[in-house]
Amino acid sequence: MKNPVRIPQIKTIAIIGTILFFLVGAAQCIGSENITYPTDTSYDDTKDISQASEMGEQVDGYTEATEPYPPEEDPAGAIDESVDGELDPSAEENPTEGSEEQVEEDVLADEEEECECDADAPYTCNGYLRLLYGYCGVSGDRGRFREDQWINDNSRGGIDWMHVEFFPEEEKGYEMLLEGRAIVDDWYDAYFHARRADGHHYLKSAFTWWRHYYDGSTKFADSEEEHDSDLYLDRRTYLVELGYTQECCPEVIFGWHRLENHGKQTPFYGASNSFGSGPYDILAPIHENGTTDTFYGEIGKTFCCKYNFRLRTEFENYDDDRKGLFSTKSRFDEDPYFRLWRQYVLFDSFLNPCTYVSLNYLFHDVKNTSKRDVFNSSGAVTYKERDVDNTKCSHIGLGRINRKRFLGLCDLTLDARVRGEYSDISLRSTEENEGSRHRGTWKTKGSFDQWRFMESAQLTYKGFCRTTLTAEALWEQRYEDRKWFNDHFDQGELEDAIDRKTDIDVHKQRYTLTAVHRFNRCLKATLRARYNRKVRDYDERVDTTEDDYPGYLGDFLWNEGEFTAKTDLRITPCLFYTLYYKWREETLKTDLGGKVNRRTHHHVAATCSWEATKHFHLTTTGIYEDYRFDTPTNPENCGAWEQGKQNFDFKGNNFTGTLDGIYAFNPNTSTFFGYRHTEAWGGVDFSGNYSYDEIHLGLNRIISCFGEIGLSYCFKHFNDQRKEHDDYEAHCGRITWEHAF
Repeated sequence: MKNPVRIPQIKTIAIIGTILFFLVGAAQCIGSENITYPTDTSYDDTKDISQASEMGEQVDGYTEATEPYPPEEDPAGAIDESVDGELDPSAEENPTEGSEEQVEEDVLADEEEECECDADAPYTCNGYLRLLYGYCGVSGDRGRFREDQWINDNSRGGIDWMHVEFFPEEEKGYEMLLEGRAIVDDWYDAYFHARRADGHHYLKSAFTWWRHYYDGSTKFADSEEEHDSDLYLDRRTYLVELGYTQECCPEVIFGWHRLENHGKQTPFYGASNSFGSGPYDILAPIHENGTTDTFYGEIGKTFCCKYNFRLRTEFENYDDDRKGLFSTKSRFDEDPYFRLWRQYVLFDSFLNPCTYVSLNYLFHDVKNTSKRDVFNSSGAVTYKERDVDNTKCSHIGLGRINRKRFLGLCDLTLDARVRGEYSDISLRSTEENEGSRHRGTWKTKGSFDQWRFMESAQLTYKGFCRTTLTAEALWEQRYEDRKWFNDHFDQGELEDAIDRKTDIDVHKQRYTLTAVHRFNRCLKATLRARYNRKVRDYDERVDTTEDDYPGYLGDFLWNEGEFTAKTDLRITPCLFYTLYYKWREETLKTDLGGKVNRRTHHHVAATCSWEATKHFHLTTTGIYEDYRFDTPTNPENCGAWEQGKQNFDFKGNNFTGTLDGIYAFNPNTSTFFGYRHTEAWGGVDFSGNYSYDEIHLGLNRIISCFGEIGLSYCFKHFNDQRKEHDDYEAHCGRITWEHAF
């Protein structure tokens, strides 16, 4: 048996083939760069060759002469015989084979043939192409590197970006745009847009293939590094859209969009593995293969040149298949499925130069019929969820008015919005549990009725000199009536029945004040203060104890305060500073334990941009964050939550500093460099304390009509401060070539 071709060889062949394919395509387009082809294909042989060659190629301001010979190699002065732009008549009489006149006639014939060929081309095109090849050598945790950097730890390359525009010579032609990239094997992107020059119709299509890598280890427990080179999820999107419009007819749009997820990932639920000898489990990877298809149509019409109406319909179908690996302690087979119907009715108009209004309606109907099975390590089914039939029907209305010169004041603007929503939700499912706890069959039925209202108003005043004041208020009300029934059967006999009814009323308020003042041309300051308040009234009527329902908090009061300050300062024409500070605090008070949660966050940032010389530019940034979170504790395990130390309390700080610069030796040559350092300190953090360093260097060179070449090197270092498998070092190099045509 012959040895199979190895994967690295296949990747190398694919990269080389991709680059050659697009180079050939670019070369064909470069041959017609920025040429305006004549509509008259006839050729006047009385014109001088120098005039006939005015259609020379031009690339980035460089004109390439198309004369048949350089002046020093002109045979027998074939070009110099012209007088005032016309050939000497005596030179055209009785041409003989091999004579100077015959050479000139052959040259003219060749030029005429080229012009006739070029004149048949109906389009002109321009754009640019950028190719890339890179390699990353990683030592340490390669899986963590792939997840952090979103790239593979090996060779990668292809088309980094391509942009081509086609312009028709005739009014009934099509203007076309082609963009895309092809990086093997992480990122593929393509976009095509064709529009008729008169604007009557267009065609748009797009494709994206993006690969998201995952680390085989978990962030919740320390485990041995697993083989995770194939742990990634491919996300692909497709789009096709066709639009048609006429002056006296409505605009019509039809389209289709698809989203695909295929591969393996580690979600926050599902399969698990045992960890060490303790009672802990860690998350395990799963296989996923899902698709989402959306079909939509839209029709729009403008009446009286200012009243815009649009009607849009969407149908979405989601079908997924998620399966855990057989090697795990527990695995599952889950089939999420739902179908969704959306209907939009949209209206907007400028009633006058100072008043804009919009009225929108959305109908939303979704149906969920998912399935789920859970297996243990021996393959026996421990849990089943069947007969799922969940539906939600929503009616949403939105309105907005934007009024300038409000209350007759020239500098006052009002922006007011309202939103109302009613949702009818019903659910039904059957659960079969074979475990030792809650053994038996559970049948659930329920219905939710939900009303939501939101009102907001924003006033902007610019009447003060160099000052803008903004005041915003938002109010939201939510009313929910929940009813559900759980019947518990064990071996066919009814063991328990729960009749649960809940009324939830939520009222939210948010107030914001913003002031922006420019003291002079060099100094501008921004201040903003915000206050949030949310009150929940929770009434529970149930025939069982509250301990059976996890997460029960009852009534609560949530408050949030926020303050932001920003200053933009230009010390000299070449030196610019930005200073930023943000403070935020949240508190939660419940009827079970009083003030139980408190969260504070301080964020400080500074940026300096300095143009030291005409050729040298430097930018530096510093960011510092302080984050503290105090959670409730239950020391006696009796349901009385109160303040105190708990495992989920968190106190952390992090700092990030960057330094970037660019130096131009001349208009064609430049170099750049950069450095980044991040340091994090945390009391309890899923990833623990860590530090990250990155250094990158590069050189760009423009070589006349050949294009621009770029070389760069990057060093990356990650250390989680625990001396375990998450650490890595990476040396990455890349070369790029870019050409405009």
